[in-house]
Amino acid sequence: MATCSSHKSKDIPWEQALKRKPAAGAPRRYRDEPAPKPRPIIPSEIGIDMDPETFRQVLREVLLDELGVREVELGDRWNDGELVLIPGKEGAQEKRIPLDVFFKKIVMVRDKLRVLEQKVNGSKNLSDEEKIQLQQYITGCYGSLTTFNVLFKRKEDQFSGQKK
Repeated sequence: MATCSSHKSKDIPWEQALKRKPAAGAPRRYRDEPAPKPRPIIPSEIGIDMDPETFRQVLREVLLDELGVREVELGDRWNDGELVLIPGKEGAQEKRIPLDVFFKKIVMVRDKLRVLEQKVNGSKNLSDEEKIQLQQYITGCYGSLTTFNVLFKRKEDQFSGQKK
């Protein structure tokens, strides 16, 4: 049994051992699957006064905006900052995390919560009671994340929990 990707068993010839195996995430030239089909041309009947690539970009922006997934900025005062975790245990090493990295992770959590919320609300397999219960859990998650609102540049990008 191989212990790593560069291991060669005794009974396998070098030529066979050196061949790359298709793997998820491997460059397309190493995979057996064909290249993706080219994008379809936008029909001229639509009557859009822009080139297809500009139209795709505008459409992408509209969809991301409607989903609430867009570029979110870190507050100016936090640029080049870092989060420092200081352990309570004597002799343990502190952990330093750049704030922009931490902020991106918080934004990813927020975006995934929004997608989850949309999937719950649009589900045909859940009863109304189940949707309400799951929605309350999601709202509670938003409320727990309001601590990090101080990092957001724009108020409309911040978390909001239960409205009182």
